[in-house]
Amino acid sequence: MKTVVNSPGEFDNIFQSTNGIVLALFTGSKDPNTGESWCPDCVSADPFLNEAINNHPETQFLYCEVGPRESWRNQPGHPYRTNINTRIKCVPTLIRYQDRREIARLQEGQICNKDILNEFFS
Repeated sequence: MKTVVNSPGEFDNIFQSTNGIVLALFTGSKDPNTGESWCPDCVSADPFLNEAINNHPETQFLYCEVGPRESWRNQPGHPYRTNINTRIKCVPTLIRYQDRREIARLQEGQICNKDILNEFFS
């Protein structure tokens, strides 16, 4: 099940009410004109993530855009960078939580490795 999260505050609300395994993807926001992220690594990871999500429809999946490039790049105070439950350093980042505790994390090119990604979802 894929849930689009529209803000760090919404992430916190959803995160606090979840139990069990939850996967959260933090990615560069999509340009409304092109439909693609401003982040080239995110664009590269999209096909791998979409396939993994389709192969694991029972998994709770949170899709979180970090915002436009200028609100993310070189912004140490960005809420997803400072949030105790996320602490994102780069996008894309995929985090696996169990009962609201982080148990694994993939970043950037790791997400494009099909074997690592499938193991992460399992």
